[in-house]
Amino acid sequence: MGLDITHDCYHGGFHTFNYWRIWLAKQIGLPLDMMQGHTGYYVTTEEVDAIRKQLGADCYNEPLHSGYQVLRHMQDCKGISWQSISDPLKILLDHSDCDGCIRWHNAGKIALRLLLIIRQSKDDPDYSQWYETTKRFALGCCQAYQQRENILFR
Repeated sequence: MGLDITHDCYHGGFHTFNYWRIWLAKQIGLPLDMMQGHTGYYVTTEEVDAIRKQLGADCYNEPLHSGYQVLRHMQDCKGISWQSISDPLKILLDHSDCDGCIRWHNAGKIALRLLLIIRQSKDDPDYSQWYETTKRFALGCCQAYQQRENILFR
């Protein structure tokens, strides 16, 4: 199995797709690992409460339970809001990697941005690794835009 994105945008592994998105974000100066939904620090209130019960009632202040302090901090860390980003790539970077769609009217903007990245990032040491993936996704976006079809993630 893996990720299949229509219009021949992408066919491959989820990890590779996400590494590519990390590279794309780097090209536009965006710290993807600090963005909302990508921080990896989602700890629910229920999980924190369960850990608190295991550690004891005084775990908030006891130095022996400093790991819990980290969990409390992680729970509060939701990442940088995507609303503060205006780059059209945010649609691709913040998209689920396993389902949903990119609307056809956004595909044209994404294609143009990807093609610009190809042109501007030739000096990046990882350029050759991601060139074909970027070009293929851009061409798929162009096709979807021209056909007025949404890009589907499966």
